[in-house]
Amino acid sequence: MTCLSCRRARCGAFGRRPRPLAAPRELPRAGRESSEGGERGEGQDECHPERVVDTDGEGEDETGHADDVAGTVRDHGAGGTDDQIAERGNQAAAYRQAAGFGPETGRTAAPTWLDADVTFEVVYLARHGQTEWNQQGRRQGGLDSPLTAAGRQHAADLAALAKSLEVDLVASSPIGRARTTAKPSADALGQSVQIVDELAEVDHGAMAGLTTPEVDVRFPGALERRRSDKYRWRFPAGESYADAEIRAAAALELIAELGTRRPLIVSHEMIGRMLLKNLIMTTPEVALSVQQPHHVVFRVDPAKRLVEELATT
Repeated sequence: MTCLSCRRARCGAFGRRPRPLAAPRELPRAGRESSEGGERGEGQDECHPERVVDTDGEGEDETGHADDVAGTVRDHGAGGTDDQIAERGNQAAAYRQAAGFGPETGRTAAPTWLDADVTFEVVYLARHGQTEWNQQGRRQGGLDSPLTAAGRQHAADLAALAKSLEVDLVASSPIGRARTTAKPSADALGQSVQIVDELAEVDHGAMAGLTTPEVDVRFPGALERRRSDKYRWRFPAGESYADAEIRAAAALELIAELGTRRPLIVSHEMIGRMLLKNLIMTTPEVALSVQQPHHVVFRVDPAKRLVEELATT
């Protein structure tokens, strides 16, 4: 695996063009009204309505397998001292202004990776395989837990799909569950996984590792307040979606700098929503309504703002 901060080598192209498994659909762009009439019910899988999937803020994302220390729960930047948290906020504000983000609704200027020289042809967005904490309904955020047997199968199925796609680079979150999911795909393509720190899951801060009942006890009323404004609501000592969108934009620009045209990006459901928001330039409301089961890969055409769902099983 390669860290982008240390090495910026690009890989070759492999495989064949994807076989469409679902009709591409155009999601509403920023400045356009959504015709979907609001969010889908939490826990409902759009492709398979009979299935219940991890919901937003209920372990929806994130426990993954620490490939180097199996079974160990690790902290990837949650919390910090008051000064550290304040400094993170100052850095985020400065980056937001420099990157062309508005104070409330996200990016107001076109991202640099839409320039002709670095335009993505297609981007494949994958979520890590199922983890033990996904099963238990625990919020993971920057913490990590092992993939389940089903999660390891999700990783194997993703690798099989990746072999049929013209993927020229495999990028991953630094968190173990995503890295473990990405590695079989990179191995199948004869590549190394490119680690992108900015792809880490939304920092759940003091709520990381907790179930919903535990959150309700320790943070009374917090989840109700979150429901009133999910995009700007910030986890205690953690991040908001608005904060994470800045990282998502930075991640895409780092990946584009490698010269890739068809990357496979393995990350998490919450940061994945912000990757999708940036790629198709849609609204926060639309992006937050998207749910991605572990077995679904999003095929995103940034130029046409089209999203196609590919099933790995």
